Amino acid sequence: MANENYAKYHYWIEEEVAKLEKETKISWEEQSEALKECNIEGRKVQLFIRHHLSMFVLEMI
Repeated sequence: MANENYAKYHYWIEEEVAKLEKETKISWEEQSEALKECNIEGRKVQLFIRHHLSMFVLEMI
């Protein structure tokens, strides 16, 4: 499923991952270390979703 989402939204995901790397000064590879069993696209989608869920929760608090 992550690969399908990446294929469909890869421009948006790549843009957001780049922003996240710039904000945190940590590469996406390091940020998604726990997801090594997934391929590159899957890891980026997971990182993208995790980041956006975190931002959503922070806005609700």
